[in-house]
Amino acid sequence: MLIVKFLGLMDLFCAVTIVLLNYGLINKLIAVGAILYLIVKGFMFRKDISSILDVISGLYMCLLLLGFGSILTFIFVVYLVEKGIISLA
Repeated sequence: MLIVKFLGLMDLFCAVTIVLLNYGLINKLIAVGAILYLIVKGFMFRKDISSILDVISGLYMCLLLLGFGSILTFIFVVYLVEKGIISLA
């Protein structure tokens, strides 16, 4: 049960990281850590659709790191916040 809450907190951290990365307000090393977390977690549990969305979120964060951004940013943020809150509940 503790691991589920930890993963939920990490999803919330990644959501905040996406927002800060979108506006260029975060250290790139922290962003890379969040990207690696999402991609590795997505591959670990790859039989679930939400894990596939985690990998896609991580790849989108790579695009944000390179300077690309769009309205998809907030879609991924809402997805990760929802997933994080459900994990913590």
